[in-house]
Amino acid sequence: MTVMPRASACPLWQKTKQLLGEVYVLRTDTPVNAHAELAAALRRTSVSIASAVAKSHCATPSADRTNRLRGADDSLQQLRTYLFLAQSVYGAGEDAHDCLNTVSDIRRMLRASISMEVMDHA
Repeated sequence: MTVMPRASACPLWQKTKQLLGEVYVLRTDTPVNAHAELAAALRRTSVSIASAVAKSHCATPSADRTNRLRGADDSLQQLRTYLFLAQSVYGAGEDAHDCLNTVSDIRRMLRASISMEVMDHA
């Protein structure tokens, strides 16, 4: 079963793709090594979120979908922390602010999806 065709129409998946793009262009005023490490952590975490969301579309039963969405939410909170660091410690500025806005949108969508899965499972 292919994940992408089922996920591609999902607004949550579209939003995670937007976040990936924002994270990959994030700039900071840091020394090269510190920036590279933070950028790698930001990118790994954003890919993890998108992957969990895509995989949730082909997971059965509903409990598996819920677990994948909860995993995405956990990774999203980790990404949020990294973005706060990028913004407050390393001077990422407006780029990080834009990412944080997208993170808030995704969090709201994830929470709604998790709630719907839990209600369907009950």
